[in-house]
Amino acid sequence: MPGFQVKGHLLQWENVAIQINNIALVTSSDVQPTQFPIWVLLIAVLGIALIPFMLPLGLVLLALSAFTFYVWYRENEKKKQQKFLYIQLNSGKSFALLFQSQEFLNQVLQTFSNIFADGGRTGNNYYFDLKNSRIDRNSSVIQNLRQ
Repeated sequence: MPGFQVKGHLLQWENVAIQINNIALVTSSDVQPTQFPIWVLLIAVLGIALIPFMLPLGLVLLALSAFTFYVWYRENEKKKQQKFLYIQLNSGKSFALLFQSQEFLNQVLQTFSNIFADGGRTGNNYYFDLKNSRIDRNSSVIQNLRQ
């Protein structure tokens, strides 16, 4: 999803439209890290054990375990930067949107706070560009989002 918009009393993205006054809570949370795959250690131990008997196979198993560890580590480092924005409705249903930047998520949360405090009196028109981590107010993107 490239982004979402607030237009007046309506929050919308793709095929979802929510009245702002039906939102009970907007909050954020961390993305949970991927659990370490224990089988990688077993493959590494097996590779070390096979080196004296079958050097090529032992090295292949060690390389496989090292590569898997590297992929797991990079994935978790990326997840440390990511955050979820949760939008919970009065009905109890909730939506989660993934953000790549904590700083941008904080800006979005502050904008939602302003929208809620304003009560829709000033004609809220915002486009939240998740891809480029940008908030546009009263831009042409808002007008053309549904076209």
